[in-house]
Amino acid sequence: MKNLILFGISILVSIADPVFGEQKTITNQQNVFGGKTEEITYLKADNEYKFLKRLIYYDDSGSRRKEVGYILNNDYNPSGILKGVENYSSSEKLVSIEVHFLPDKIRQTGYSKIITHFSEAGDKVKEETYYSPGDFDVQIYSKSIEYFSISGEVIRTEFILSKPEAEKTGYSRILDYFEKGKVVKREIFDKSGNVFD
Repeated sequence: MKNLILFGISILVSIADPVFGEQKTITNQQNVFGGKTEEITYLKADNEYKFLKRLIYYDDSGSRRKEVGYILNNDYNPSGILKGVENYSSSEKLVSIEVHFLPDKIRQTGYSKIITHFSEAGDKVKEETYYSPGDFDVQIYSKSIEYFSISGEVIRTEFILSKPEAEKTGYSRILDYFEKGKVVKREIFDKSGNVFD
């Protein structure tokens, strides 16, 4: 499910500029990257592109460093995505994709944001999921992280417990190490960061 959502948002955020139905403005001449920020607002009739607006951040050399797409909250958005963010290196290589979810989706799934990180070669190396209480009685984790090999297999997972759960259990995080899809080692850390024996 998460991979499908990330693929979908990547396609949405990367769509080439349409010829009609948009309005471009420069909203900032000196952003955090030292360059301009361009805002593209889409007309209501232009639902074909599934955006309310996009923000593109450039650095002082004119390289795109960040692109944020705010998604329409309608039938085009069954995944419940609020916005997608693509972050780029100074050489314009994709570094990470962030997917932020609408409140209804957060209540349904328990997670509010997913960030996927990529290597210089474009391989997925890490995926972070940020959790929110949603409609659940207890929020066990505040964050989970999956680490991937070059071949795309999960090699390690890390679960960071929520503060209430850490207080209750005495654990702060759990690491599982994988080989060929099976857990071969587990480490459980206390609130001080020490491994339980």
